[in-house]
Amino acid sequence: MKKQGYKFRPTIPPRETEPDYPHIDGDDISARQQRGYDPDPRMLQKQPEDPNTDYIAKLSESERKQHGIALTGDGDLDLKVTFANGDKISSDSDGCLAESTIKLYGDQQQLLRVQVLAINVDAEAMARARKDSAYLSKVGEWSSCMAQKSLNYKTPEEALNDVLKKQPGQDATAARKREMLVAVADATCSKRVGLSETERRLTGAYIDKVARERHVEVSKFTQMRTRALQIATKLMRKNNIS
Repeated sequence: MKKQGYKFRPTIPPRETEPDYPHIDGDDISARQQRGYDPDPRMLQKQPEDPNTDYIAKLSESERKQHGIALTGDGDLDLKVTFANGDKISSDSDGCLAESTIKLYGDQQQLLRVQVLAINVDAEAMARARKDSAYLSKVGEWSSCMAQKSLNYKTPEEALNDVLKKQPGQDATAARKREMLVAVADATCSKRVGLSETERRLTGAYIDKVARERHVEVSKFTQMRTRALQIATKLMRKNNIS
C-alpha cells in the first residue's frame, strides 16, 4: 500500500478458542428458559476496531475509491473456482491483498479452492446430517410433539424464523414472550424425541467422512499455511516487527 501512496494497518483478529459447549445444543432446556433463542454469549467474540477507519475517513471520495482498489483490486472478480457440486466462488487477482497472498501462499487460485473445502468440513457435515433419513425421522417426531403444544411447525428452523421475524406494529414484550414459549417448547421436544442428540451423532460421523473425502485439500491447506507462516516470520524479523 505504501508503494501505491497509501497507509494501511492490518487488523489483528481475536485469538480463536475452542468453545467448551456443544455446537448443537437445541435440546438445552435450561439455556432456552434463560435466553430464548439468543446465542450463547461465549459464541459472540468482540470484533476488533479497524485501525484504518480514521485515516480513510480523512481521504476524499475519489481517494477512498482508489484506496479500496489498491487494497482489494478493481472488483472484476477474475479469479474463479468451481467445485464438484457446482458451487462457485470468485475473487480479485489484483490489489495489495492478492499480491500479499501470492507472496505468502504461492498459488492464489489453489489456496482459494483448498481453503474453502478445508474450513467448511463441519458445515458440510452438518448439512449432510440434516438430510439424513434418521434425522428427518426425528424432525417428524419433533413436529408432532410441538403440535401437542398447539405449536404447528414442520421444522425447528421454521419455528425459529417465525418467532424472530419482525411484524409491523409488533409489541416487543409480547414478541419476546412468544419467543420464549416457542424456544422452550422447541428444546423440550428436541430432548424428548432425541432430535439434537441424533444430529450430534450424525454430524460427528459425517465430519469423519467429509474429512476423509477432503484429506488431500486439508493437507494441502495445512502445508500452505505453514509456508505462509514461515515467510511471514522471516519478513517480520527482517523489518524488526515483533
